[in-house]
Amino acid sequence: MNMTGGWCGTGAMALNISKEPVQGHDSGDLSHGAGELLVLRPAAAGSTRYPFVMQWIGGPDFRLVMGPELWLPRTWDGCSARGEGGELLNVCPVSCMRTMARGSGDLVKVAWDPESSAMMMTTQDGQVCYKN
Repeated sequence: MNMTGGWCGTGAMALNISKEPVQGHDSGDLSHGAGELLVLRPAAAGSTRYPFVMQWIGGPDFRLVMGPELWLPRTWDGCSARGEGGELLNVCPVSCMRTMARGSGDLVKVAWDPESSAMMMTTQDGQVCYKN
């Protein structure tokens, strides 16, 4: 089952799932030793929605874990400051409070939907999204 690519149509709600190398990320045990992470990101440029690593927990079930980056983008309001040398510093860590408040740990199911002949992702609160 190939989950990579665009999901949820176009516009502000559009998502993209891609495989990303583990190196450079704080992945913990999320890659299951495969050397790659499955990452769910907003597709819209300039989006302020958070990325999540999709941790497979068995069958069609995945747990969304905020990341893989340890810092939010410097381009987000309030997430950058100038250092002593004028360099742009990132000042918004992915904190425990941010993680808990933004859906880290939520479950999603990914499965083939024979009615629509498309892959379907269902969130734990019942929202449905189809692969483009």
